[in-house]
Amino acid sequence: MVIKAYDPPVLTGGSWTSWDEAFRFAAADAVSYEYDEKWDDRGSFSLVLPFSGARLSALKMNSVLCIADDFFNMTDWHIVEGIAYDGQRIVLTGHDTKGQLRLRQTVPPASSPVEGFDAVEGTTAQCVQALLKHNCVANDNYSVREQRQLPITIGTCAAGLTEDSYMTAYEDLGAAVHNLCYNAGLGYSLKGSGGTGFVFRTLAGTDRSIGQDARGRVIFSVAQRNVLTLGFEHSVDNLLNVMYTKDSNDVVQTVYRDSETAGLARRECSISVPVSATTEAEAFRMYALTAVEDNIETHSYELTASAASGYGSRYFLGDIVTVKDEFTGSYYNGVITGTEKSFSAGQRSLSLTIGKPKQKLLDKIIKNLKNGVI
Repeated sequence: MVIKAYDPPVLTGGSWTSWDEAFRFAAADAVSYEYDEKWDDRGSFSLVLPFSGARLSALKMNSVLCIADDFFNMTDWHIVEGIAYDGQRIVLTGHDTKGQLRLRQTVPPASSPVEGFDAVEGTTAQCVQALLKHNCVANDNYSVREQRQLPITIGTCAAGLTEDSYMTAYEDLGAAVHNLCYNAGLGYSLKGSGGTGFVFRTLAGTDRSIGQDARGRVIFSVAQRNVLTLGFEHSVDNLLNVMYTKDSNDVVQTVYRDSETAGLARRECSISVPVSATTEAEAFRMYALTAVEDNIETHSYELTASAASGYGSRYFLGDIVTVKDEFTGSYYNGVITGTEKSFSAGQRSLSLTIGKPKQKLLDKIIKNLKNGVI
């Protein structure tokens, strides 16, 4: 494992500092490293290094870390948001470079099809690209204030849905990108380029499940000896499917997730949205559904993969794979939506989340407060 540390990129005279100019030090003596990576959202990390006065003086808030590990055949990029030390070690924490998008709000442009909102349409990739260009990426078609720009360029993007749309105003840009990608089944990456800054891409996973024969199948099971531990969770705890939705004129209409449900299957909530249910009916419904997008019935497997499982070579984050449930004898196909890589005392481990996991309580509370879900 090789760690390279860089100063935060700086925009001067219309150009960002290069990685060569920003380089501070390299290290190969990490005490421990943990990275919780997400397919369609930012991830978090912690890195522990032996104490060094030279390293400590070279590190600062928003320093960029590039961590390359041949074992997982992966290169991770992070932004330092916390520094702690005690004379024996330095502890660095923060988020991966996807977290940059959480630093910006979706500010509506002066001219928009819907006054007071940024309304975008096209393929999913085109919608995401438009939001980036309106809020943080320098481009020829829309003037982004220099103070709001981030060192990001847009690379090749998977298209996603052929007809997609999104309307937003003063929303976390990272949340808007997550919502669009989540709805289209896409992931995204935001990693350092060879020379300067970061490249953004939307990504489509590859089907490697038992249900296809176009390529090698990836099946996790005890019999295959690629699973060390395995657990399953099925939950409706966060599910919301009936929304009493108040519009900008205090008119309340009922919005259903799919169709009307009854009895114990009916799970109601109240939402306020900033558009008119009468004049902007489609936007009204979209706002209501977006507010409860993560409040779904969830199925997920959490497993610890063996070293021989082939992560980074046979399969990757975002791929569709198969899990054989040794307890029930059933097979489950799902997307790898998250990975947890861990390194400590020379030992490595990899945990996978396959399927949509149950939303954590704190995340659920924060999201519901933000979206006005009661």
